[in-house]
Order: sequence, then C-alpha cells, then structure tokens
Amino acid sequence: MLRLSRIRERITWQVVVAFALYVAAAVVLAARFLPLRLKAGRLEGELNQLAKTEQQLGRLLDQASGLEARLAELQARLDDYAGSIPSQYDLQKALTGIERLAAYYDLSVQTLSAAPLQVYQDGKAGQVTLWLEVAGGSLLPSYLDHLQELVPSLHVQELNLSYLGEGRFALSLAGNMHVVLVPSAEQSSYELPSFGARKTRELGAQAFGLPFDSIWKFLQGGVRVLGIVTAGNEKAVLVQENGEAGRWLRVGDRLNQAVVIDISHNGLWLDLDGVELRLTIGG
Repeated sequence: MLRLSRIRERITWQVVVAFALYVAAAVVLAARFLPLRLKAGRLEGELNQLAKTEQQLGRLLDQASGLEARLAELQARLDDYAGSIPSQYDLQKALTGIERLAAYYDLSVQTLSAAPLQVYQDGKAGQVTLWLEVAGGSLLPSYLDHLQELVPSLHVQELNLSYLGEGRFALSLAGNMHVVLVPSAEQSSYELPSFGARKTRELGAQAFGLPFDSIWKFLQGGVRVLGIVTAGNEKAVLVQENGEAGRWLRVGDRLNQAVVIDISHNGLWLDLDGVELRLTIGG
C-alpha cells in the first residue's frame, strides 16, 4: 500500500498529458507510415514484374531478329526455286537444255518429244509429259542425276536402262515436267542453270549381262578357228570371220568387241564384256 501510494503521488497531470501525447504521436506515425510501407511493397512487386516483362521482351526481340533472317533466307530460296521452274513459254528452252546436257556427257539423244500442256484445275500450273531416249557410255547415271538438277520440276514416272554392248548403254524415260502458267513470256523468271563440273557416277556392263545378239554371232558359226601355231612361248590363232580371209590373232588382240585372253592347243578364249567364250578348231 505504501508503494502504491508513492506511485500515485508521482503521477501528476503533467505525466498523464505527456503519456497521452506520446501515444497520440505513435498512433499518428503508425497511421501515416504503415500505408506508405504497404505502397512501397506493392511498388517493389510491380518493379520486379516489369523487370521480368523486360527480359521476356528482350528474348522476343532476339527471336524476332532470328525469325526475320530465317524468313529472308526462305524467301531467297523460294525465289531461286521459282526461277528453276519453267513456264508454259519455256518448253523449248528446257528441251534444248536436256539435249545440251546429253552432249555434255558425250551421249546422243535418240528421242525427245513432249505432249501438249495439261492445265491443272486451279489454272495456275500444269504439266507436260516428256519422252526421252539417250545412248552412250557409262556416265548415264551422272546424266540422269544432273538432269534432275537442271529440271527439278521433272518427275520421272518410268525409267529403263539397258546395255547395248561394247561399253554402250541406253536410257529411256517418261516423266511429267511441271510448269507454272504466266500471262506472258516476259513474266517468266525461268533460267537454265550452268552445268558446272561433270558428275562421275558410272554404270558397269557386268550389272546387265550381254545382249544375246552379241554372243550369238560367235556361236552360230560366224567366227571359226582355222588353226593354231606355237613357236616357243608364243602362240597365234588363225580366225575366220563371216567367210572372209582369216587373220592371225595373239593374246590381247581384239576380235570385234571381244578380246583374246588365252590360246590353247585346240582353241582360244575370248572376253566379251566380262563374259568368257571358248571357240575350238573347226567350231
């Protein structure tokens, strides 16, 4: 009781007023700065969101520049491809290129013809059916490969390869060459590309065998062995062909498209494009 009465003696009206002012100041500060702190937190969150958005925009801009470069590349390729597709006015130019390419590979064109233009339903394009026959050496596959580069719109429908003998081959194909339709020849952008270096894909006669006619003339009696002479290690064979005067042959000599590869005591062996034939005396 004594302590409590002492406390009461010390609490004067001045102390009460000071305490009330302190509490009022604290309430005022809290009322004023708490909203500011909350607002500062919201602003900080908004700034973080803006930073993330800026990063996303930066990535989108990088992607956009890459997409623009890709689009430009595709457009350039499209322009190049458009220039490689003939129009209905470029048929003769394309046929001339096919013939020139054959000569470039030392091939002879036997047949090259085209059917009338067939227009597609959309009226923007059409096709011309081509028939091609060429003959020549073993570079026919190279010619065919190069032909697809020269006329990329040519879709081959049928292709035949055959061996003619004596290292010569024949190629025949039928295909559809797609063309674009333009109002006038001046609006066509078609240009024949330069041939460039020759390709080196070759055919081998062993993949085809021989035409029977090439062998039959040796087997039907058109070639006869009349005699064989041996002098030391040297041998020669007397051969008659088609009833003409005989001629002497040694190993390595040619008999038409065949090569003499061996001479025995009663005959000889011939290599006819990889096929070996044996002819005997009197046969």
